[in-house]
Amino acid sequence: MYVRLAIRSKRYAQALVNVCGKDFSDSRIEGLERFHRFLIKNRFFSLLLLTSSVSPEDKRKALGILLTRFRLGDPEKRLVDVLIARRDIALLDKVILQMIVIGREIRGEARCKLLVSHRISGERVGALVSFVGKKLGLKLVPCLDIDRKLICGAVVRGEWFLWERSVARDLMGFKRSVLARGLYDS
Repeated sequence: MYVRLAIRSKRYAQALVNVCGKDFSDSRIEGLERFHRFLIKNRFFSLLLLTSSVSPEDKRKALGILLTRFRLGDPEKRLVDVLIARRDIALLDKVILQMIVIGREIRGEARCKLLVSHRISGERVGALVSFVGKKLGLKLVPCLDIDRKLICGAVVRGEWFLWERSVARDLMGFKRSVLARGLYDS
């Protein structure tokens, strides 16, 4: 069920990009992110969009006001019209998220979570993100967090990639090789 919804939302987003172009400026991606956060935080509003007691015209008006507020334009209004007409408005937040991902891909960017075992300087964060970004051919936008379980290492986790170097990873690899050889019973 969830896989089908993900596939449909990605198809809507890709169709919108194909029809409306690949103009993903900083302001458009920022507007899409703010609109997505609004839809996630205001679940009651999203539920109102699903009710049949609210007319499709009222849904269009309300979403049109929001799209204007978040400085989004005609492509997003077209999307809303299509989703309402096809009775797929429940997919709106998922389609917006897919548009953000596609927009970042087009721009050669990716958001990532950088997990480190201890505090590191901004210079080291930049060097690590730059190193992994070069390996992937992307400009990474990191969100830093500390994870003490890493035991002296770092993990860069994105929407579709994972890069890890840590003592904990090496120990897990060692444990797997010992278990595979049958040298130790767990």
